[in-house]
Amino acid sequence: MKKHISVLMLMIRSTIYRVLGLLVLMAASEAGLFWLRLQQGVIDKNFSLEAVIQESRLSWACAAFFLFVNAILSWGSYTVSNTYTSTRLSVSKRAVYFWQCLYNTLCYLLFWMVQILIAIGLCRAYEAMAPAEFVSNQTTFLAFYRSNFLHSFLPFEDTGLWVRNILLIVALGICSSRYPGKGKKIGIASLFLLAATGVFFIQEIGDMTSVLFLIVFAILCSAPSLMQAVDTEVPDED
Repeated sequence: MKKHISVLMLMIRSTIYRVLGLLVLMAASEAGLFWLRLQQGVIDKNFSLEAVIQESRLSWACAAFFLFVNAILSWGSYTVSNTYTSTRLSVSKRAVYFWQCLYNTLCYLLFWMVQILIAIGLCRAYEAMAPAEFVSNQTTFLAFYRSNFLHSFLPFEDTGLWVRNILLIVALGICSSRYPGKGKKIGIASLFLLAATGVFFIQEIGDMTSVLFLIVFAILCSAPSLMQAVDTEVPDED
């Protein structure tokens, strides 16, 4: 078990500081965009929270940092699986792959949670800065129902979106992981899943067609890699 923990720690050390740094930059970037649009709203007298969120282009910033995180995790998967584990720690390739899938999935889960916290923080900032006539005790709650961007991350009672988000996080973790010995740093399935996520993740509220498409697409992209890893024969470990 110590060898497996060593593999996991190598994965964490190879990328976690870069991922955390990107999340801090994402928070700063989104806060800056939101503040600039909110200040403009003082002039325009347009203080709708949903309008400020949409016009500040938070979704663009989120998408950009999402791609950066994916690139870091894919690079980290390639580096760890092909440099350290097979030659120094005598851990099976299948175990390395599954540890990488777990670690990458947790990183995507962290990204999702941080984005929700950023959004809540910006909503609270709006409540503190906007004129009283634009604010009520339901302002933040209603924004998550009315804003496509916010609702896609925190859908409350929308079960379909919860299922989609969970499956997507797991699928991204799998597709960004590399089975040891493979030469490609970024697989075709990962690229297709990234493209589908960019197009269909933020959607009109109630659009179940896009939800179902992304669920099916996530399964189709991740299942082959997972099944191949399960079916691969594993030699006995020392």
